[in-house]
Amino acid sequence: MEKNEQYNNLDWISDIISHVINNYDNRKVVLWGKYTISDRIKNILEQYNIKVSFYVDSEKTKQNEKDILAPDYLNGKSKEIYVVVPLAYYDSLKSKLVEYGYRKNEDYYYFCDCIIKQSDDFYEDSHGNKIIGNHKGLKVVFSGFNSLLEIQGEGGFLETSIYIHSDSKIKMGSNTKCIETKISIDSHSEIEIAHDCTLTKTILSVLKNCNLKMGYKCNFMIRSLTLRDNSFFSAKGENIISCKEYIDIDKYAAFRIGYNSDILDLIRISMGKYSSVYIGDKTLIRERSTFLVSNFTKIKIGDKCLFSDDVVLCSNDSHSIFDVDTKKNINSTEEICKKRGIDIGDHVWIGIRSTILYNTKIGNGSIVGAGSLVKSTFPNNCIAAGTPAKIVRRNVAWSNKDCSMDISDCGEKYIHLTEEWIEE
Repeated sequence: MEKNEQYNNLDWISDIISHVINNYDNRKVVLWGKYTISDRIKNILEQYNIKVSFYVDSEKTKQNEKDILAPDYLNGKSKEIYVVVPLAYYDSLKSKLVEYGYRKNEDYYYFCDCIIKQSDDFYEDSHGNKIIGNHKGLKVVFSGFNSLLEIQGEGGFLETSIYIHSDSKIKMGSNTKCIETKISIDSHSEIEIAHDCTLTKTILSVLKNCNLKMGYKCNFMIRSLTLRDNSFFSAKGENIISCKEYIDIDKYAAFRIGYNSDILDLIRISMGKYSSVYIGDKTLIRERSTFLVSNFTKIKIGDKCLFSDDVVLCSNDSHSIFDVDTKKNINSTEEICKKRGIDIGDHVWIGIRSTILYNTKIGNGSIVGAGSLVKSTFPNNCIAAGTPAKIVRRNVAWSNKDCSMDISDCGEKYIHLTEEWIEE
């Protein structure tokens, strides 16, 4: 069997468990590092009737002289202790173990101590992982097998870490910059960050079987972007996404933003399972907007739209409602959700503090007045305002230019008389 083949479906924690079972030889088992993953390993080992005696940790704030001890406690005790290290590779940590008299694999297992070749522009380990390209200044931790990180050009990394699990591929274009960014990628996922992109102060979590594509010259300042299993995120062209809140995309959901569209500060986007959001080209979504996208629902926003501050979009009720007589859900079954959503045409202006509810459709070139509550169908080139919103004027066109005296500034494509629609 080829080396890579034997690891194809092997989780790194399973690999650690296997090494402990085969090598601990009834000694006390000690975990180096007290954190979530080490706790998980402890619980799994107990299922095999292997008790973890205690942890050691270099951080003095964690040491309690009971179950979290200083590493020096291990010194000279390799005959009675087997050490497991589920941490990123640190040469100083390995040197400590050797100094304490521990032999690799026989007396300790350090998963990330597997480097075959390492330089500023290449990395390869015995788990089948590789880095191709200049990764100087970038902290990369492979907690799995057969993953590839490809960096074109010089790149630029400042206080940035990437944690990569099994069978994932990450490609970063030339002149891509990551500043104070943490990227975590689970198994079987693909990330492509095109040329001249910048990620600043971003926590990017990509779970299993996800696909993320960031287009040419994108600028991302997202506090938290999470893609859950089998979800999709795509941003094309020279986009600015300055979301200092969060974007959370649940399983099998898809988020797409077209060319040269911008999402500004303090945006919150929460997407349920099998939901989708599509934002067209050259659309601007301003500060403090909220997208609540329920399971199986859709939000579609056209090209050249303008969202003022504090706009809320809800594709469903977000809470379940039941008929007391029949005991049946009447608002959020899969069948009902698939029929609900929001469809906003091209060149639509949504006024400040407006709320757009599900089953809303707005035609091209229309305007929603400030503070409106919208849940209906509106034709092209009209103004809808009020709570609930109603048509207050027809046959209008609007321009991004303030105090324009030339209707052509609205764009010939969007200068039309209002056509009456018949709701489907």
